Parts: sequence; C-alpha cells; structure tokens
Amino acid sequence: MLAFILAAMLPRGGPLQQAFDLIEINHVYSTTGDHVLSQVLFCRWHALENDYHVHDWRLLEHPSQVPRPNWLTGCFETTWLDKGGALRRVTTRTLRKTNTPYDVEWLDRRVWRVEWRHGLIEPPGGPKGRRLENN
Repeated sequence: MLAFILAAMLPRGGPLQQAFDLIEINHVYSTTGDHVLSQVLFCRWHALENDYHVHDWRLLEHPSQVPRPNWLTGCFETTWLDKGGALRRVTTRTLRKTNTPYDVEWLDRRVWRVEWRHGLIEPPGGPKGRRLENN
C-alpha cells in the first residue's frame, strides 16, 4: 500500500535525464575553517579555453544528491526531486570533489557569463524561453 502511494506521488514519464562532462562536489570553507556551503556543479568542457565551465548548480542539501557510481554504465549518476517537482537524473564520466575558500560557481561567472550557460533542461510545461531557476 505504501509503495502504491509513493509511486502515485512521483512525476509521470520518468526522470528528466541529462549528461554533463563533469560533476563537481564543491565544499566552501571560510578562512577560519568553518563550513560555508556545499554545492553540486554541472560543468561542460570548452576546448577553446581548455577548461570546464559551470552550466548549472544546486545546493548540496542531502547526501543522496552526491553522484554514485553506476557499475553497469561506468558513469556516476545522481537522481533527485527538484523543489519544482521535477525528478532528475544527471550522469557524468568525471566526478571531482573540491574544498575551497571561495565559491567556484561565483568565480566561474566572471569568465563564463550566466547567459552563456546551457543548464538543466526544463520540465515539460515549464516556463518557455527562460533558464530554469535554481531549485
């Protein structure tokens, strides 16, 4: 009975699936060593700059958001329910974990502008012509 109720709560049509070149788990610490925030960064490789750039991000609010290895595909994947109600599954072949005294996403905005980003896809029926808000 409980399984039926939970299944009824899930979005129809399965998860929105997307792949990125890199997923970075970034933990930001203050200069005194206090934890400030943790975030999941979804990045694409840009050959002209010979570097990855952030295309979207989410605050890391629960350990279940950390990508896990999928031994069948050889990729890492993370699946979560966005606050907007969209079930998402994002995969990558490369996972990086960093601890920094600065916000990696904010710093990347200085060289790769937000309007250049191709972030997470919008759910069907979502707002047209707008980037999906960070949920």
